[in-house]
Amino acid sequence: MKLVSCVLLTASALVAPWCARAAQPTTAPGAGASTLIVLDASGSMTERIKGETKIDIAKRAVRELVASLPDDARLGLVVYGHRKPDDCNDIELLIPPLRLDRVAFVAAVNAVKPKGRTPLSAALEFAARSLDYTKQASNVILVSDGLETCNQDPCATAARLKAAGVNFIVHAVAFDLSARDAKKFACIASATGGRFLQANDAATLKDALYVAVTEASVATPAKPTPPPLEVITPVTIKAAPSVLVGAAFPVGWTGPDNAGDYITIVPKGTPDGDDGNLAYTRQGSPLQLTALVDPGEAELRYVAGRSHTVLARASIKLTEAEVTLTAAPQATAGAIVSIAWKGPNNQGDYLTIVPKTTEDGGYAECANTTAGSPVKITAPMETGDGEIRYMSGQSRRVLGRRPIKILPADVTLAARDEVVAGAVVEITWKGPNNRNDYLTVVAKTVPDGGRGAIAYTAQSSTLKVTAPGEVGAGEIRYMSGQGDLVLARRPINFVAAEVTLTAPDEAVAGSAVEITWTGPNNQNDYLTIVGKAAPDGERGAIAYTGQGSPLKVTAPGEPGPGEIRYMRGQDDQVLARRALAITAAKITLKAPARVPLREPVRVEWTGPNNQNDYLTIVPQGTPDVHSENHAWTMSGSPATLSPPDVPGPCEIRYVNGQDDRVLARISIEITASP
Repeated sequence: MKLVSCVLLTASALVAPWCARAAQPTTAPGAGASTLIVLDASGSMTERIKGETKIDIAKRAVRELVASLPDDARLGLVVYGHRKPDDCNDIELLIPPLRLDRVAFVAAVNAVKPKGRTPLSAALEFAARSLDYTKQASNVILVSDGLETCNQDPCATAARLKAAGVNFIVHAVAFDLSARDAKKFACIASATGGRFLQANDAATLKDALYVAVTEASVATPAKPTPPPLEVITPVTIKAAPSVLVGAAFPVGWTGPDNAGDYITIVPKGTPDGDDGNLAYTRQGSPLQLTALVDPGEAELRYVAGRSHTVLARASIKLTEAEVTLTAAPQATAGAIVSIAWKGPNNQGDYLTIVPKTTEDGGYAECANTTAGSPVKITAPMETGDGEIRYMSGQSRRVLGRRPIKILPADVTLAARDEVVAGAVVEITWKGPNNRNDYLTVVAKTVPDGGRGAIAYTAQSSTLKVTAPGEVGAGEIRYMSGQGDLVLARRPINFVAAEVTLTAPDEAVAGSAVEITWTGPNNQNDYLTIVGKAAPDGERGAIAYTGQGSPLKVTAPGEPGPGEIRYMRGQDDQVLARRALAITAAKITLKAPARVPLREPVRVEWTGPNNQNDYLTIVPQGTPDVHSENHAWTMSGSPATLSPPDVPGPCEIRYVNGQDDRVLARISIEITASP
């Protein structure tokens, strides 16, 4: 016997006939099936809702969902659009649908960075294949803030996968989609018998995901219980008769509270099926709902999550918020402006300063009202008539505005008219010194916004900046830290450096060469000696000019034509060069022809005795780079070497300490007995 009663009508609700069970013990479609969340990481997920990016909202919702799931949950993650900006095949399985590993799941979600397109059809096919959908029941929870952008039909794809699969179901979560786009997106769910859910902020996305996961039964389904007696649940809505635009307000309700049921607020006369801001009934009664930002007559609606039927409605009036803005009547371009304000301070509300011609909804640097009053905001760089605006965080509607005049910055730059290319330029300046303002020195041909070496104005009123290495006309520029705009410029000429190098005409390979020099001695300038055929920019041993003149530089170990080069430290350009003939070292080695095993070998030698040169004795045939027993030439002649541990023919070698090249060798026999 069924106990049935009529739906209760209240003054605040017009209710259609509706029967519902007080509890739903039956298992959800696809119970026990493997489940994948398919997460949108397209470029539009960098857009903001109430001051927070969509991707950050989505990450937080997924993290909170994962934390609430039981240990036996089986849930995986697919992401699209997170690696390449324009690739319809950028789809990746980050977490397979196995027993839940919360740490790995959260780490994978946190690493996602939105970049690309919205390949809904390809993502559905990828997820279906990953779930082996033709052999087992499969659930997909598709989250997207946009429609297909890869010229495919995701609704047709969903229907085709449904027909080919064992029990393939897609639950579609529309995140911050317009009413028209949401209807287009809903067909993905309806084509597979899944749930269509909507979300427009962090709270509703979290609830939508929870409903979808519950529908998918990602954990071991509970044992079904016998259905209770069916009863009628009255549906009512109760709220204040009027609220401020954009404000959060409580809504009391009664109703079936089935999975996915929600309360929404829409302008009066909006067609059923179109949703505005919403909150899911799973929050309980009363729940918090956010008012729309346009004043006027509106309507609250209780909507069934499964059928999207309006079960109850109530009228509500949205009234304009009172906003006042107090600030100086003018400000220098790029300066910090202090603004006192009064306003609704709804979630995500903010203040901004823009040129007066900026369309409503546009913004520059901004400050959230949660920071309190006053707030500090950087004025735009565009001079002329500007406007301070109080913006609703919900839809960027302007709730209040105040004029402000933006004045040009007064900047002066003082420096020498001419410097050596690559030298340090000392610049005295006056200017606004706004946050992140800087000076740069560049060639005159560099486009505005380009930069060379820089120094921030906050450091001092006299700054040192390194000039470019190229000879010719240049410019000192005062740059705004906001947008890299040129606020002032001063011409400067870059001239070639005068460099001289004095040294012997020849040097023994590997020896130290004393070089007297004159030159710009810019930061990190250095001298080097290389083979004449070495490309410009290549270096051998070096000595920095900052150590003074003269300098000692080690010549290459290979005999032949060489070159001393003065190198600019900024870009390794050759500023001067001088020829140097590198000659082979004259070396003699004298030792006994035969030496008994384990008896020290006495070697007389002559040679260059360059830094780290050494003598060694090794078995004949040993590679040249090998050395075990050695003696440094710096210890003088004769040297004493320990022979190898086994008898046989050996070699005494004189080795260049710079590159371990063998410069001379003689043979010696190590005998087994005296």
